[in-house]
Amino acid sequence: MDVYTSGNRMRVRITRFLAPLRETIQIDPIDGNLSVDQSLIVPVEVSSCYFDPEDSFLRMIAKEDFGSFAHQLEDEIQADHYFMFYTNSSGYTAKGISNPHAKKWPEDWLRLIHRSYGVELTPPRRLFYKEKVQESV
Repeated sequence: MDVYTSGNRMRVRITRFLAPLRETIQIDPIDGNLSVDQSLIVPVEVSSCYFDPEDSFLRMIAKEDFGSFAHQLEDEIQADHYFMFYTNSSGYTAKGISNPHAKKWPEDWLRLIHRSYGVELTPPRRLFYKEKVQESV
């Protein structure tokens, strides 16, 4: 989910990977290096819309201190990983957390994740791409 300005208005863009990305990643058991299966196709859907200026999600993220979010990623490939990159005119914050629903303490992460689920339903679902996975350089 990307929330960004478009002129004087706010927009949300939702990118959905419609197949598990984990199936495209393989780990070499000897050296632990990651490789991507180039033959798999991961379908992607993109949708977007403008926010209502009084949207409660916009009010929440305007007041949130993203710098105080914990950064606690685990190496487990099967874990549920959440990432956040927040930027404004004065700086940025990049954080990640694994398995936040299994923990009792990351209230800020859980609030953001749960609120984002509702926002993801706002834009109409309309664009669909079926492209081959490309290995990053």
